[in-house]
Amino acid sequence: MSGYPGTCKVGDDVEYFSQSQQRFIATKLSEVHGDGRVEVECKPGLKMDPNSKALKWPGSSAAAGYKKGDKVEYLSKSQARWIETTVLEVHDDGQIEVACKPGLKLSPDSSSLQWPVDEATMLDAPVHTNEYKVDQELEYFSASARKWIDCKITRVRSEDGAVQIDVKPGAWLTGGTASASLRPKRAQTHEDDPGDEGKEEMPEAQWELIKKSGFLGGPMEDKVDSVEKAKQIVMSNPDQYMGFSVAGGGPMAWVRKQGSSLVAVDNFESYLLSCKPLSYTGKLFTDPYCTNQQRFQGGLENGKQAGHQAVWKRPGRGEGLLDRPGLQLFGSIHPNDLKQGAVGDCSLIASIACLCEFPDNVRRLFSPTKLSPSGRYDVSLWDWGKRNWITRSVDDRFATKNKDDPEPMFVKASAALEIYPCLIEKAVAIMAGGFDYMSSIMPPWALAVLTGCPDVWMFSANNGRWTGSRPVYDGTSTYQSVKNVKEDAWPDKSSGDVPKSNAEMWEYMRYWDEHHYLIVAGSAAQGKSDSSSLPCGIIYMHAYSVIEVKSNICGTGINLAQVRNPHGAGGQEPNLPWKDYANEWKQYPQIAQACGITDHGHDADGLFWIQDKDFFGPNSTHYNTVYLVKMSMNKRWPINHKADHKRG
Repeated sequence: MSGYPGTCKVGDDVEYFSQSQQRFIATKLSEVHGDGRVEVECKPGLKMDPNSKALKWPGSSAAAGYKKGDKVEYLSKSQARWIETTVLEVHDDGQIEVACKPGLKLSPDSSSLQWPVDEATMLDAPVHTNEYKVDQELEYFSASARKWIDCKITRVRSEDGAVQIDVKPGAWLTGGTASASLRPKRAQTHEDDPGDEGKEEMPEAQWELIKKSGFLGGPMEDKVDSVEKAKQIVMSNPDQYMGFSVAGGGPMAWVRKQGSSLVAVDNFESYLLSCKPLSYTGKLFTDPYCTNQQRFQGGLENGKQAGHQAVWKRPGRGEGLLDRPGLQLFGSIHPNDLKQGAVGDCSLIASIACLCEFPDNVRRLFSPTKLSPSGRYDVSLWDWGKRNWITRSVDDRFATKNKDDPEPMFVKASAALEIYPCLIEKAVAIMAGGFDYMSSIMPPWALAVLTGCPDVWMFSANNGRWTGSRPVYDGTSTYQSVKNVKEDAWPDKSSGDVPKSNAEMWEYMRYWDEHHYLIVAGSAAQGKSDSSSLPCGIIYMHAYSVIEVKSNICGTGINLAQVRNPHGAGGQEPNLPWKDYANEWKQYPQIAQACGITDHGHDADGLFWIQDKDFFGPNSTHYNTVYLVKMSMNKRWPINHKADHKRG
């Protein structure tokens, strides 16, 4: 907006455009720096050019601030989000038309119109950019109610921006907690959305066998001598079996259990059990993303360029995707729900798995929080560019490789048929620009997007010495930071330039874990890719979730961490001491008990335990990168629940 008069001094009146309030608010200059940049009282620590469009100076009219061709943002009711556009026309009466909505005249003070925040403004913003005001109406995520509820700001603490809200009197919400727990009130329902009108039915399971081309993978010994016998076996126990395969019309058949994959093999046919758990008579919601080749080159399943064209299917509706009873949005949310698919987004999947230790923090991303009959889900993610939560309405169509494929092409539904992993991944792919961009996501970027807290860190080791920094992203890249901050890196408040030993790093990891921070680790090596592994089985250039960190367990002096490969069930686990079924568990039964190890604790689920010396490896050759978000996630799974929670 600007209208800068050319000179200014501390105390001058000015208006600042608040992203959280979506309007200009009155304030005063609190600082004028030697380089000409200024700070305002309502946004301490944020240095801005006085010509910034986020500032409006006395005497400047709203209309005068806009001119043809200016980049602006328009609040689309149909998409329920702010979209980038340009000023198409400025009329003599001051009203404005924008390119995305030709013919609609807007007042320059319209709540549906705003300036984009200057890139330089966002890069210089402090880590927590809360802009709250007494009586401001927002939404707060209540962990007890497990949903977003309306609230109002009752107090704002000027020194650090901490707030109190009417639904939680007396409690100060600070920094990342406020950022993650508060969001602007949601936009109204889409004008063209049918909502959940129509009749939803959950019919009693009626099984049928659907013929598909290809072979269901599995052991050769699961062979029976006739098609009729195979049909009898799978139909009598549909909860256990997926179907059967036949070569050249029989007579031999191979029965296959749940979790099998359909593989393209000539001269084979497969018969898959199918049941339609969702029946809905209303109009199904269709999002504007899946097949949008203007926004996503080659479609959402690609993004950068044309490639394999996916077949989009809805689960549980008889389209050949997850057509089984028990389909659900959420069950007992757990890290083992995550299984990476046909894109290299291990950083995202590992980060979601970490978040699953704290189920309420997963639920808060969704509305509704149960299976939607109309197929519409509003998914909220934190946007690095906007520095705020952005809600996108996505439908339940998921990409599959071909018309016969019964599984999602990308992240899989959980063994309990929970589809929340697929919806989160889809929403992130929309934010990232398409699935082609998912393999370049860095863990710090993903951790902030999932939690709403930009206080994210990356640490790396060289010959046993750890240093670190806080990357700042500007919303244009999922991997390239525009700034790296090193102050207050370590729990002792020292700079990230101050190197720490492996022993110190381990204790810091234990400290972060006990404070319920999310932690991801990886093994970086020059010239390596995630198609190769260390001799011990740790995969290069691959992100792993760090679920727990324990020191001196039961007074033995033994330190262990529980780590998870996002490849999930059947994923590669290291061949190291304390692996599944290792002798160490029998040698130290007290440690097995403390770690919740039972027979189920040794499932081939991607979860494994690793000792501190093997975590770091000789000369920092094992896990030599650690990422985290410095924000307590509150309630987590108890250890015995995690160990006994048998999944896929």
